[in-house]
Amino acid sequence: MSNNKIFLSHPEFTHDDINAVNQVLSNFGNRSKSKINFIEKFEDELANFNHVSNAVVLSSGTAAIHLALLAMKIQRGDNIIIPTLTFAATAFPVNYLGAVPTFLDVCKDNWVLDLELLTDYLKKCRKSEIPKAIVSVDLFGKTCDYDELISIANHFEIPILVDSAESLGSNYKDRPSASQGLISVLSFNINKIITTTGGGALLTNDDSLAKTARKLRNQARDDFHWYEHSDTGYNYRMSPILAALGSSQLSRIESIVEKRRQIREFYDHNLSAIPGVTVNLDSKWERSNAWLTTVKFDKALYSNGRNVVRDNLDQAGIESRFVWKPLHLQPIFASCQSFLTGISEEVFENSLCLPSSHTLTRKEIDEVCILIENSLAGVENL
Repeated sequence: MSNNKIFLSHPEFTHDDINAVNQVLSNFGNRSKSKINFIEKFEDELANFNHVSNAVVLSSGTAAIHLALLAMKIQRGDNIIIPTLTFAATAFPVNYLGAVPTFLDVCKDNWVLDLELLTDYLKKCRKSEIPKAIVSVDLFGKTCDYDELISIANHFEIPILVDSAESLGSNYKDRPSASQGLISVLSFNINKIITTTGGGALLTNDDSLAKTARKLRNQARDDFHWYEHSDTGYNYRMSPILAALGSSQLSRIESIVEKRRQIREFYDHNLSAIPGVTVNLDSKWERSNAWLTTVKFDKALYSNGRNVVRDNLDQAGIESRFVWKPLHLQPIFASCQSFLTGISEEVFENSLCLPSSHTLTRKEIDEVCILIENSLAGVENL
């Protein structure tokens, strides 16, 4: 066994990252008039990388969802569609505005929004009940079929907000996943594909929406030499230090994504020989960033397999994590309307996120896989 703890998704900070942070400090300490705008630089790089016109960097991915909903003019009582299998931060900003989330289940194969279920739901809605927005979540880096989703949304005239917090570097067909929808959002949390240690971004091709988001993130200051405010604003700005770190990390994202995809391939190669163990791979339309490798255990073969594997990994100093507990099961959302097939609950009860740091070695992956195999041998057919 390894003497060092194996983490779920550990950040990597290089000399280039450190130099980028030091450059910010030197820049602000320099009394000359020549200053680098690190915020604008990072925003331009994000927009270019994701093939969109505007990127607005913010203090978190949650803040990005909040400002996206505000820019979309979501109001109290509005109905918002959200896949139930996601982190609670996807839905919290809906609560901030007094809007109402409606949770839909996910597909069996890829765990993202079930578009057939969505279509059936929308067909049954009266005109007054049509949702004001559809939120699609790129779960663990995997995307839904956006061409189909956009076709459905256009038919019912509903805007799409894409939660790409987990999918920076993923492609839907030949396009970045974060280029889909009216607005998309990113997260740069410490465990994400690249990190600024915190922070997020809002992406859009709509200049007006971007302008609104930029104003609201800066306390909604009006364009005067003094402090004047005609709207409620928010302190959702990103620090220049974090922006510089983001620029440095973004410059090597393609190599990070490639390493994570290789790690998932190693897991799939090792675990595919175990009956009833399935690694969640790409759908036909995507090239995901493989942010987290997830594995599902056949409940007919393994009694309590998820829990046994996680406990044994933990005892060995190996970090793993349950997939997101569906939002319709969360106490805070217990009163919300849900349309379910049972897939999200089955995924939650039988699946696990495995260590996926791009710095993992083949030896460490082998260690994880051997422990999984040995753990399941003890619960098989029980």
